[in-house]
Amino acid sequence: MGFFFSDSKPHVGKDEWRKVRNDLSACGFEHKRIDRVEEIFRGDLYELQNSQKGIDTNEIDAAIAWMRAHMSEHPFSKEKIATIERVLRKYL
Repeated sequence: MGFFFSDSKPHVGKDEWRKVRNDLSACGFEHKRIDRVEEIFRGDLYELQNSQKGIDTNEIDAAIAWMRAHMSEHPFSKEKIATIERVLRKYL
């Protein structure tokens, strides 16, 4: 049964993440800023268990809430955070 298990929960996986990076670049994000976004989501994107890899809705919500609550700990304005959230949700 393990061979046929499929995680039907929507998530941003490695393939979608490449698209997220491209979209953020098209929105004016510099490469070092895109790398910082990846650092924030890295734990969710590269989880050890295959069934949990990728960024799901709850993980987006939590990271975006953290970013909004801790504006001094990253280089993103409220507008950039909204862009990050919009782009991530586009690929769920």
